[in-house]
Amino acid sequence: MHRPSRRGSATRSTPQHLLTRLQRQAATPECAEVAYERAGSPTAARLNVSLGEADTYVLATVVQLTPSMYWRSVQLPDQQWYDEYACYRDGFGWYVKVGETDDGLLVVSHHGPAHSITRIDGKTVESVEPSGGRP
Repeated sequence: MHRPSRRGSATRSTPQHLLTRLQRQAATPECAEVAYERAGSPTAARLNVSLGEADTYVLATVVQLTPSMYWRSVQLPDQQWYDEYACYRDGFGWYVKVGETDDGLLVVSHHGPAHSITRIDGKTVESVEPSGGRP
């Protein structure tokens, strides 16, 4: 499968993919792929788990996303659109970039945010969840 570049060439402020469709694909691993470099590997390192466990965790994160966790959409040089979300899970902040290919769901990124991300609901996600509850 073709791996998209990480750099976006355009952005939009509304999701380009139906989240419920991506979540159905995430719940069916045969219809989903987790990119190694920016999703599986950093998740495995952050959680100190195997790559297989990391892939399972990444897909479970996609299943748990809600529309309010949306940040923006980016069009990468491959001309495909990917939706970006930010959430907290298990005390960690996560940046998640998802899209769809001919083969199904592609999770391009799943790692700690490189900077604060303010989602569509106005809540900010940091690398580590602040004490006092989930935003």
